[in-house]
Amino acid sequence: MKGLAFAVLLPLLLAGCEGDRRGAPAPPAVLAHLVRTAHFVVHNDLAPEARDFHGRLLEAFRSWFATRYFEPAPAAPLAVYLFSTRTDFVAFGERIGGRPSVGYFAELDNGTPILVVDLSSGLGTMLHELVHAFVYQSFRPLPPLWCNEGLAAYHEKCLGCLDGSQLEASFGYFSNWRFPRLAAEVAAGRVRLSGLCDLKQDPTSAAAALMLFLDRHGKFVPFVQALRTATADHDGMRTLAAVWGADLADLEQRWLQWIRAQPLDGEVDLVPATTILPPGPWAEWVAANDRRLRWDAAVARFVPAIAPK
Repeated sequence: MKGLAFAVLLPLLLAGCEGDRRGAPAPPAVLAHLVRTAHFVVHNDLAPEARDFHGRLLEAFRSWFATRYFEPAPAAPLAVYLFSTRTDFVAFGERIGGRPSVGYFAELDNGTPILVVDLSSGLGTMLHELVHAFVYQSFRPLPPLWCNEGLAAYHEKCLGCLDGSQLEASFGYFSNWRFPRLAAEVAAGRVRLSGLCDLKQDPTSAAAALMLFLDRHGKFVPFVQALRTATADHDGMRTLAAVWGADLADLEQRWLQWIRAQPLDGEVDLVPATTILPPGPWAEWVAANDRRLRWDAAVARFVPAIAPK
């Protein structure tokens, strides 16, 4: 998911779009297929089995998210544009004024929200952008950028099975590319909690690692739920301190120490890409990876099969 845009809710121009100017832009000809679900209108270029899978996954992830964090506020079905090739994704973005990336959730100038994904970047991109959509639907005011990006990036890495309309999935994994980059920045002394609020730089990698750190201490879900109802907390730090239960200096020290102490080993590389499969292929995938990972019921996620020495 390298290159993921961190500016969400960007205004998009409708110049040159032949769609209804009061709604979502018309899909390009390449997105010839349409899947309608309870909460999504999915324009796509996928084969029948794949389009059914992605439609069910969108709804299943929404249900999983609602059970764990909060129910996204009712809204009109979200227009989703799923491209299987990057060339078509980029061409559509150029047409509507989207920024180069691998996916984005955005609000058009006319107020219509849309979600656009380059599926060749992996399912993690779609999940990341879906979280932005849920935040947009449910937070007023919107949370600080670093919180928004941290919540979304936490869900980029996932392992699970989609059985009918039910998603059995585990999250809470390292980013195999974000974390090493952040670790280098931490080693160089260039990362601080206060830097998350600096709008001059992309906070995503640091915010993702902070969410993972909170998760390791049982604080991630409480933070999401507290942030959902927070008021008069423009930078999110008051909510963060309240959930942590100590001052932010303590949190910063322990967070940075955790990053420095984490080896760039099999745990960081455990989930190079989000993997969500139907039951049969999922069972085969788990069996094929049993020497690499094992299920740990205590933390409800896969961990390296061989613990580091």
